[in-house]
Amino acid sequence: MKSVLLPFTFFLLPFFLLSCATQTRPRGYVFPENAAELAAAAKTQADIERAFGSPGATSLHGGRYWIYYSMDENLRGPFPLKYDNRRALIVKMDDRGKVLFAKLLEEKDFPKTPKPSNDATPVPAAIELNMFQELINNIGRFTPGGV
Repeated sequence: MKSVLLPFTFFLLPFFLLSCATQTRPRGYVFPENAAELAAAAKTQADIERAFGSPGATSLHGGRYWIYYSMDENLRGPFPLKYDNRRALIVKMDDRGKVLFAKLLEEKDFPKTPKPSNDATPVPAAIELNMFQELINNIGRFTPGGV
């Protein structure tokens, strides 16, 4: 019995070790080290474009806003994804392209992310069918491809 388990254990050990490996991938814009100084020194839209490139998102509602954002996606084996090191640069400009303010937000400046609820919200007038009713309901609904 021991002779069978030993090779089996050595065969599965690398798979268990690989499932515990971690990987961090940047998502969004990768900010330079001196991003706060570059944002503070920018006076025009051209300065912002020269320092940071094109924005990840723009808004015209309530003024011209340019938004650059980033985060790190951490993968750790079979565990759920975890996001951290969030950063965002928000730039507000007037219609002539003059920078009114530029602020770099760090992880501590973001609000806490709310946890989604596991409860289901009932849909008014929804028809709830069990598995067999769904199966019978779908008979004849789909036609073969090419017909």
